[in-house]
Amino acid sequence: MADWLRRVWEPEELQHAVALRGYIGAVWPDFDWPKAYEAFLTEYARVASPDAFEATTQLELAARCMIETGTTSLYQTLLGYAQEPVLRQVLKHIRDDEVDHYKYFLRFFRAEQARAGQSRIRVAWAIARRVLESRSDDARIAFRHAFETNHPERRCTGGDFDQWQSDLKTIFHRAFPFHQAAGMLLAPVALAPFLQRLARSAAEAALRHALLSQKY
Repeated sequence: MADWLRRVWEPEELQHAVALRGYIGAVWPDFDWPKAYEAFLTEYARVASPDAFEATTQLELAARCMIETGTTSLYQTLLGYAQEPVLRQVLKHIRDDEVDHYKYFLRFFRAEQARAGQSRIRVAWAIARRVLESRSDDARIAFRHAFETNHPERRCTGGDFDQWQSDLKTIFHRAFPFHQAAGMLLAPVALAPFLQRLARSAAEAALRHALLSQKY
């Protein structure tokens, strides 16, 4: 697993950033990406911590499946929304990489479960906890620094962030893959088929409520 992380996962994740930064630089040259990124990283580094890792390898791998579900769903949503051909190609490549990352983390999780399994309740709670953590201030931090770099004449307000969230909800309503995301979240729990169907419907409804009805 460590070999795969070094050889594949990390280089591909870095390549995603390079590709997106290159696209922004080509279509939006006035945006000062280095300034926004440096300001974001300075603040984010103070709140990101390894203490958030789960207690066991299995549970952390289950949580990683949730993270890859989120990234896959995000890029799928952007792909469904974007119209510009080059951007769509970039997003498709990134989405495909994220799907592969999810499959690897799920495979590693299942191998660890076969060796020293955790209860379904603990696995489900690890996934749910990481979902709840994703509704933290991470997006607010990133948005504020991007906004203030683009609008150096004023500070970002709560109203600016709320308007952005409202715009996102419109996009999510049209393009977010709720059914797919629910299935990906539940795969590590390994429920019986009839319970899986019920749980998937419940998870899909919960995702719709979280993304369309609440601030996050």
